[in-house]
Formats: sequence, structure tokens, C-alpha cells
Amino acid sequence: MLAITPAVIVVDTLHRFLSGDENSASDTKTMLDACAGLMNEFNCSVLLVHHTGVAEEAQHRARGSSAWRGALDIEISVVPPKGDGEPIQIVQRKSKDAELAEPIFVSLQSVPITGWIDEDSEQVTSAVIVEAAAPAKAEKATSLDKHRKMFESAWWASGAEDRNGAPYLSKSGLIEYLITHQGMKESSAKVYTKPAASGKPISDLLNGELIKAYEHGWIVTDEMNASVMMMRRSS
Repeated sequence: MLAITPAVIVVDTLHRFLSGDENSASDTKTMLDACAGLMNEFNCSVLLVHHTGVAEEAQHRARGSSAWRGALDIEISVVPPKGDGEPIQIVQRKSKDAELAEPIFVSLQSVPITGWIDEDSEQVTSAVIVEAAAPAKAEKATSLDKHRKMFESAWWASGAEDRNGAPYLSKSGLIEYLITHQGMKESSAKVYTKPAASGKPISDLLNGELIKAYEHGWIVTDEMNASVMMMRRSS
């Protein structure tokens, strides 16, 4: 028997092979330790195939504990078409040691499998991905992305503070920005800051795990957004 050393081990899907709860940090660590053991044993890469959350604000990240993303060297999302004729989008969400790559657009092309005929005497086919053109018209920004941009604008307007190297925005700073720059009444601005106000910026950003409560405001916890904001401040 030939000894075969794998170059890549694919876990497809993560949920099928995880013993425990994907939302549990301790169960996540157990699985990640097992992956690290495979990598050390075979000097190979381990690729985890996983699903995103169901809610719109969770479509940009892996489902379950935030520890999954924290342990990854690279995270890539496969974004399905938004409508007929639209391409599939492959988006790099995280790159530990390099700049993020530009999104790639692909489509599925049907190909016959030579010599394979089904029980109805029909040709059996499979699918391969082929490069596709980017959509002619840019997609509208999601509400979460709009809220993220608003939060960043308020952060700049209030002095671009940080806490332990992460962008920090105070509640009073956000309210002042909404009143001064967005022309809101104080009562409306205060609603925007409530964690329980579904559909409003702070609620959506908290649920999307882009920020978390800290001191008298919030810090940015999404690594990519935090890094970009801090780099812009130092430039």
C-alpha cells in the first residue's frame, strides 16, 4: 500500500463533524484543536466548509461562535446570485498575513460526464465553475453596511477615539453627530442608540457582531473594519 500524505483536508460540512454546539466557545476550541492536530501530523491545510447565519445582518460571517473567525488564517464567502443571470460572488472576508483579495465572479456551467447515462437513458451531467463578468450595476448597500458607514462617520466627527487599539464611539458622540450632521431631533437620535431598537444602527451592528458595548458607548469588534479605521486614522 502506498503511503499518501494529504495536502488539504476538507471538512464538509463543519456541522456534520462537530461534536458539540457550534455556538459554544469551548466546543469550538475542541474542534479547532483537532484541526490543528491534523495540520501538525500531516503538514497540510485544513479547509472548513460552513454556513452563514440566516438573518441578513449575519450573511457576511460564519454561523456560530465568533471564535471560528478568530482562529482562521483565511475566510472566504461564497455569495449566491441575487437574481436570474447574476454571477456567484467569491469574497475574501479575512486574510491573516496579507491584503484582502478582490472579489471573484463565477457562474456554473453544465458539462456531460462521458460514458454516464441515467436510468431514463439521459446523459448525466455535472457542473464546473467558469469565470464571469462582474455585475454591470453595483449592488445596493445593505442596511447593515449603511449603519456601519454611519457609525464610522460619527466616529470621525467625534474625534476618532480608540480603546486598547479598537475604534471607540461614545453614546453622546453618536447622538451629537445625528443631531448636528443628520438633522435629527434629540429624541429620534436617542432611539438610534438603543440596543433593542430593531432595524436601527446600534441594534443591527450589535446583532451583526460588528461592535460591542464598552464604557459609555461601543468599540468596533469586527477585525477587518477595526483595522481599516485605525489605519485611516494613522495615515
